[in-house]
Amino acid sequence: MDLLNFYEEVRKRTDIVEVLSEYLDLKREGSNYKALCPFHGDTDPSLSVSPSKGIWKCFGCGKGGDVIKFVAEYEGISYLEAAKQLAHKYGISVPTLTSKSSPYEFALRKVLEFYQENLVKFRYAREYLVKIRQISPEWVEKFRLGFSPTGEALVKFAKKEEIFETLQKLGYIVNGKKGPIDIFWKRITIPIFDAYGILRGFAGRRMDNYQPKYLNSKNSEWFSKELALFGIDRAKSYAKDRERIILVEGFFDVIRLHSLGFGEAVATLGTALTEGQIKIIQNYTSKVYLLPDGDKSGLKAAIENAKKLFQYGLDPYLVFLPKDIDPDEFLRDKTNLKTFRNLLEKAPHFVSWYLSLLDKLPIESKVNKLTQLIKLIKQIKDPIKKELWLKEIEGTKMKSSKEVRKKRRYAKKALQGHKKRVSKTKKGGKRFKGK
Repeated sequence: MDLLNFYEEVRKRTDIVEVLSEYLDLKREGSNYKALCPFHGDTDPSLSVSPSKGIWKCFGCGKGGDVIKFVAEYEGISYLEAAKQLAHKYGISVPTLTSKSSPYEFALRKVLEFYQENLVKFRYAREYLVKIRQISPEWVEKFRLGFSPTGEALVKFAKKEEIFETLQKLGYIVNGKKGPIDIFWKRITIPIFDAYGILRGFAGRRMDNYQPKYLNSKNSEWFSKELALFGIDRAKSYAKDRERIILVEGFFDVIRLHSLGFGEAVATLGTALTEGQIKIIQNYTSKVYLLPDGDKSGLKAAIENAKKLFQYGLDPYLVFLPKDIDPDEFLRDKTNLKTFRNLLEKAPHFVSWYLSLLDKLPIESKVNKLTQLIKLIKQIKDPIKKELWLKEIEGTKMKSSKEVRKKRRYAKKALQGHKKRVSKTKKGGKRFKGK
């Protein structure tokens, strides 16, 4: 089956109303359905779905297409990936991948095999992972870690396999001082898959002090750091079962957590949490446990990410590790596993944590912080959650505002009393002369 026939089979065997109902609140209107469009700030339902024609169209922003196009637009993935996702759901066989059907994934799969073979060949790279990073060979294999030995090795391989130009286009082979080289030379390689198991790119980690320590694939038409969540291909089923995702900072944090049974762990690629990544998370859970490194920058980033998650109607929880230690280091010591489970169990909701900080502030500062929190709540996309949180917080703000007004009244009375005493003294009233 070629791709065109594959797409046609997917369109025929999928129910467009059933599929779009998983994303939208569809309302029947005659023979069609209507809903608020998710692709622009829609207030009146402007997206129409025609079951008989198998198409959808938004008369507000102009977007439209078939069922595959909707999934691709909503998930931020390619048309082929969306078709594969629907095929898996409806039991449709997916055609064998060839260089003609998807040259990018075809080339990257070849590169993945090349890196894995080199990890087997170079003992010092394996020892770095197994002895220094303390990752078992089983989990090295499960995450398909590899190694790029030199700048020229991949170039030679790519020319032999006739994927050189493709890798140049994607930014994996660049021009060095002496010719084309692999951007991941002398690095442990970490493949990055999307939620549907499609190989999107790589990250590379140096074993020495060479900077940058980590390097990611360059953004291209095939790969976007803003849409990548490392580990999501393995974590999505755990996230649904356990109704949470654990969000960490590093690749090895994810691998460590998965190896200890926390398969719901994912990581961003060294970037702040983006809208695209949040939408991916929303497909699997509404609870996100933020597990940052135990330093100031880690905590600061976690708080900013919590605000973004909260704004999109998700429930962020904060998990605090001891100072100056990351999750991978903390959990290498198996005696910390029980402590970690307790930290997860007792992790405060972002709002609860935020309110607990206010107790230590002066009244005026407390009101200002509460006002900021209310502004954040008003940005929540989900109208029901927004209303419930506003009712919850408004009471706290009113109480604090009353305290401020009460304090100001007392201050005003004290000032007036002081002025009267000063006035009497100037008019010859009694003075305290001392001894």
